[in-house]
Amino acid sequence: MKKYLWPIGGVVVTVLAGVVVMVAPFALHLNHGSHWTLATKALFWQGLGVIVVGMLALIAWQRDLGAQLRRLAPTPADAVVDRTEGKESAPSQTINESSADAWERELAKLAEAVLQDLKSQTDTSLMESKSSVPDDDLKEAASALLHDLSHRMEHVGVDGGRQGGRYS
Repeated sequence: MKKYLWPIGGVVVTVLAGVVVMVAPFALHLNHGSHWTLATKALFWQGLGVIVVGMLALIAWQRDLGAQLRRLAPTPADAVVDRTEGKESAPSQTINESSADAWERELAKLAEAVLQDLKSQTDTSLMESKSSVPDDDLKEAASALLHDLSHRMEHVGVDGGRQGGRYS
């Protein structure tokens, strides 16, 4: 891509130089009164010619750069070709999914992992607490938190490892 930097930059500078040449007679007051002098006409048309040639060169370089970028860009997997039969089949997963769906799915996985961890911790703490005196307030708070988290997970469609959930 570096090979396009200098040519495109040079063409842009050339176009700007053409604009300067085209505007110079008016900036230097070479046209006396309302009539254009020979110098004004010559510089105006020369500047316009430089601009036109520069714009054509700029378009050519930009098209070449665009073609190079298209060649280097990964092709989207719109269809998977079955090599044994040469038929097209639908892809198993879409490439163009929104980032909100990806975040929602990742957050659902994280919440499910937290739910499983809380369930395993409460199960082990209940087994350990049989030998010692449990703190009832802590046990109630953990149970309420677990119940609230389970309810929220079911509300968004995560089933806590059971089959039939939205993200399983």
